[in-house]
Amino acid sequence: MKSSTVKKAKDYLIAEDYKDCKTITGGCYDCKTNSSCLLVKEQLSLYGYFDKKELVDKINLKTDSLSDINPIQHSIKAKPHSPVYRMHRYFARRPYNVFNYLISHYSKEGDIILDPFCGGGTTVVEGLRLRRKAVGVDLNPMATFITRSEIMDLNLEKIKRTFNVIRTEVLNEIKQLYKTSCPRCKKSAELIWVEWSNVFICPSCDDKNIASDSQKLRPGKYKCKNCKGDFLTSDALRGEDVVINSFVACDNCGYKGKKTPSSSDITLIEKIEKDFDRAIKEKKLWYPKDKMPQEYDLRRPYNQRIERFCDFLTKRNLLSSSILFTSIRQIKDKRLRYFMLNIFTSTLAWITKMSVDTGHGWAIHAYWMPNRYYELNVWDQFEKRFQWGLRGKTYSNKEIGSYYKEATNFEDLKKEATALLLNQSSTKLPLPDNSVVAIVTDPPYGGNVMYSELCNFWTVWLKDLFDIKGLIDSREEAIKNDYQKKGDREYEELLFNIFKECYRVLKPNGWMVMTFNNKESSVWTALVRSAKRAGFYLPDNGIVYQEPIEHYTNTLYQRRHGSLLGDFIYSFQKKNEGYSLSKNGHNNGKNIKIIILGMAEKIISQKKSVTTSEVYQALIPSLFKYGIFELENILIPDIEGILKRKFRYEKFNGTRKWCL
Repeated sequence: MKSSTVKKAKDYLIAEDYKDCKTITGGCYDCKTNSSCLLVKEQLSLYGYFDKKELVDKINLKTDSLSDINPIQHSIKAKPHSPVYRMHRYFARRPYNVFNYLISHYSKEGDIILDPFCGGGTTVVEGLRLRRKAVGVDLNPMATFITRSEIMDLNLEKIKRTFNVIRTEVLNEIKQLYKTSCPRCKKSAELIWVEWSNVFICPSCDDKNIASDSQKLRPGKYKCKNCKGDFLTSDALRGEDVVINSFVACDNCGYKGKKTPSSSDITLIEKIEKDFDRAIKEKKLWYPKDKMPQEYDLRRPYNQRIERFCDFLTKRNLLSSSILFTSIRQIKDKRLRYFMLNIFTSTLAWITKMSVDTGHGWAIHAYWMPNRYYELNVWDQFEKRFQWGLRGKTYSNKEIGSYYKEATNFEDLKKEATALLLNQSSTKLPLPDNSVVAIVTDPPYGGNVMYSELCNFWTVWLKDLFDIKGLIDSREEAIKNDYQKKGDREYEELLFNIFKECYRVLKPNGWMVMTFNNKESSVWTALVRSAKRAGFYLPDNGIVYQEPIEHYTNTLYQRRHGSLLGDFIYSFQKKNEGYSLSKNGHNNGKNIKIIILGMAEKIISQKKSVTTSEVYQALIPSLFKYGIFELENILIPDIEGILKRKFRYEKFNGTRKWCL
């Protein structure tokens, strides 16, 4: 070592309170004498001296090693969700193995990682699986509720016994609500599902039109059976829905199949609806009566009969849910009750009028009721959701098990605890500066998903558990939302405030890596601008296109919204010098259009025809290389609008593509 950079150890360790030692080492409190620190002992034994920077490097070895990490350069083949993520529905959950790889790449075992938008818990679950210490933050109480249920270490036999207690208490009572006669042996059987159809009043002749019996001209447009005129369902008043089909299971003869609803089936429905209020009162049951804000995306007047969250359940399913919920609330063991409430809310997503078929439950990220919907048997679905919950808990017990130790604050993480879940906004994190090794997250994609609005469907049942009086407080939710009066500017500012906190708590040279999916140029512009304004640096090779889970590329939500397939993975780094947007440069809208058209023409001419996703795969990284996002007053034109002016958008083998 050079003599100019070394001093005797005692020069730094002689002070009684050892302040100098704490300053030099960034928090080493073990030096009671000038020979007690193992690192000092090592230096003394070798040289009798030590280098200040070398000592700091040794103590903060993982922090300094972050400078050796490079951004990932390839996508990962996305796998379908593992059992733990099938315990409960959450919106836009990303591929678990992709996040597993990101955590492995950007951190080491024992490191503290953070997800400021923890959502369905992917970062937390995968972090614990990899033996990291995970901090998950979300202002949505359903996010932390679902995540905690995923990682809790619970005894499987106790879970099964608890289920059996519930089964004994409510099964017969609920089954009475789904009694029918078997079409084969005529004995008592059970309804597994009942199919209903909307009824529309023709705006021209006031005649009733049952959707299942009417001629459908295109989505949302029918021909009236009476006057033969066309009408839009959005312009028509709604009549009372009618039962059109059912599926039964008979324990006596073994028949399982469809059945045309009989008069006794209709009578049972009418009786349940007539006696509903009396049954709730006599049985001392409860269900949420919270009104849905009129501003929610309800497609009014099409959903004109929906005034409260509970209106998305038939009276039969609402009564059954109340019976089941009352039983679960009586479970004495707090952790088991917590888990069973998770199974209950998971069931709610399957028994609504938003079930377009019997295999998907709540199918899209919106409050939308199809023209024909399925009323699924509540107990049957609860039992199925329980089996999925048991599979998920078996998986998490094996993968995480006793490693899960929940913290009450950040200090606990520095000791035995491994997981800290915070139900709050990430605009003000209760974490020390430079305390997190890596941030792995999946932020809201502009206006793609209205998380708090959708999750209120569940939270109205769990207000006591979450200690909230009304709906979720979404004032600091980082989304675009007309109801909340949040546009591009508000979305960017909320992201900026969160990323600024992320920058503060992240260690120097650490990485904030995120997946993102949105084809609105203003949305991903806001994302990148907010991260850069917060001080993050995005290297030229910091963007990778991530292929989607193949099985999920043709979902109702993808088809409805025309979302981009797959994600972009952004790897932002915390550089010591920080980063700021440039006020210089020309942000000429015409020039940017020329750049976009030139790049699009190049890829289309090479491949003859390309999907919108393929255009964006080539376009977004190229725009970064042009430095367009470094401009302070950036304005990216509507990309699809530009493409439509020059290229044709036609179907090729059932897929719409751009061509010359």
